[in-house]
Amino acid sequence: MANPVRTSCHRQRQRGVALIITMVVLLVLMVLGVLASDTSTLQYRMTEHSQGHEQAFEGAEAALAAAKADLLLGSLCPTFGGSGCYLENPPANTPRWQTINWGSSTATLAYSGTLLRYPPRYFVEKLPPSPAPGQNLSRPGYGNVPPVQFFQVTAEGTDDGAPGQVILQSDFRP
Repeated sequence: MANPVRTSCHRQRQRGVALIITMVVLLVLMVLGVLASDTSTLQYRMTEHSQGHEQAFEGAEAALAAAKADLLLGSLCPTFGGSGCYLENPPANTPRWQTINWGSSTATLAYSGTLLRYPPRYFVEKLPPSPAPGQNLSRPGYGNVPPVQFFQVTAEGTDDGAPGQVILQSDFRP
């Protein structure tokens, strides 16, 4: 009779160990599930940010192209006194694109040819004329070649309304 008592006592100890092991395994699985959920949320946020940045870049690029097309047609900036059309910023000053109020309609021009929630904005600076190829710099009237006019176009795009997310610049000669 002593034999059956030992067996039942041994079975009770095994059941307790199995319960503890099962609880530890469930805890590990729960921690892995929470970590996987956090990782997927982080990846979603990174993808969302990347898409927003791409949209802002494309908007700024479209505004840059529109400004160049308008300069080519001669329909943009008949006078350079402000309102999106400026004369050259003196070299000693801080560049205009760093100090300008991008949200102001009197400082920049909006490009509305995109479906973005916040239309990209741009401004144009008239740079000083440069000598044409073949013109002698030491003799101003040599060759009767008119100087070449350059413009600098700066465009800004954003996907959340905050200024300065994507800024593109290009020099342009019509």
